[in-house]
Amino acid sequence: LEQFTGPDTMSLYAWTVYGPAMIIGDTSGQMVEVQGLGTCDTTFILELYVMDTNGCASTCSMTVVMIDTIPPVISDVPDSLYVDCFADVPVASIDSVTVSDNCAGLYVTVSDSLFNDTLCPNQLNIIRTWTATDTCGNYAMATQFISVFDSIPPMIDDVPDSLYVECFSEVPVASIDSVTVTDNCDMNPFVTVSDSIYNDTLCPNQLSIIRTWTATDTCGNYAMATQFINVFDSIPPVLYDVPADTGYCCPDSVPPPANVTAFDNCDGQVIVAFTEFVYDSTGPYMFFINRTWTAEDTCQNLASATQIIEVNDTLYPGGGNVGIPSADGITIYFNAIPNPFKTKLDIEFSLTESTDITIELYNFTGIKLKTIFEGHVGAREAISHQITADAGMKPGMYMIVLRTQYGIISKRVLLMK
Repeated sequence: LEQFTGPDTMSLYAWTVYGPAMIIGDTSGQMVEVQGLGTCDTTFILELYVMDTNGCASTCSMTVVMIDTIPPVISDVPDSLYVDCFADVPVASIDSVTVSDNCAGLYVTVSDSLFNDTLCPNQLNIIRTWTATDTCGNYAMATQFISVFDSIPPMIDDVPDSLYVECFSEVPVASIDSVTVTDNCDMNPFVTVSDSIYNDTLCPNQLSIIRTWTATDTCGNYAMATQFINVFDSIPPVLYDVPADTGYCCPDSVPPPANVTAFDNCDGQVIVAFTEFVYDSTGPYMFFINRTWTAEDTCQNLASATQIIEVNDTLYPGGGNVGIPSADGITIYFNAIPNPFKTKLDIEFSLTESTDITIELYNFTGIKLKTIFEGHVGAREAISHQITADAGMKPGMYMIVLRTQYGIISKRVLLMK
């Protein structure tokens, strides 16, 4: 803006502009406003013609140079931003700010400067800079600070419950697919699974396992989850094809031991140990044979079965294989209560015939421990006797043998302490 003023005695003013400019408003006043028409710097000539009241006139002029030195103005710059994940950082846009300039013509850019001293893509600082430049090269800059810091560990869900099994073979294979892992930033956290085994025995089927899943994101944040697995084999093997108690007249009639097999829930087929001994021998044709089959698994769970064979040429005069009378024969009932027992065992029985009897106690190897009763009982008489476990009786299997002139009847009982 340039203005000339003349004396008040002047009666005529006439303004003229030469060059890339134009006069705004009245050109005949003492003052004039001029606007340059250039895109940046503008040079033009402004001329004034004046005349006084006496008709005397004069002309003067001046060269005007207009220069734009005012930079643009950047406003509405976003505040500093703090986020967990780089994915949460908004996209850089020139529309995020408002830019204005005193003159026409603006060029706006935005750029990000990243500062990261780790390998984690979600732990860094960003300085976002907007630059506005007008056509005269005047420029302004504005910045926003953005901090990205992931401190949240992954989440491990659907962890299996504690597990209790008999055999190690029943333990499921450790797998990262057994759990669900998510992270606030990382789409694919790194997942591992490991087993810690605690076994204070030599048995492979009696141990504890702590299964641990570990999930780690790209920033090193990690989470852990555990499952407890207890393996405890308490089931003994099962013996198959154990023959029943029987009797024979002569030693030559006694068959060879049966082929007894054993199968265990964890170990499969196991070795069967066999023992045989003769007891209560009163002659070459009157004795008892105790045949015992024993199977043990790798956890020392023990199973045992016994066959008692009576050789008696007077009891079995016909020879051959003769079954010993059972409860369906001369016995009305033959009970041992309670079974298993801890301290005392009540033996109750009743027979269909009057006869002399002997009640004896044997251990599981066939050794006679004591005679409980010996005498005569009447037919259908209710008989009751009691056994008290002494200090020498160890927990395990025992046999009650009831002898009559018609044969023998046996019952297995279990002592527990």
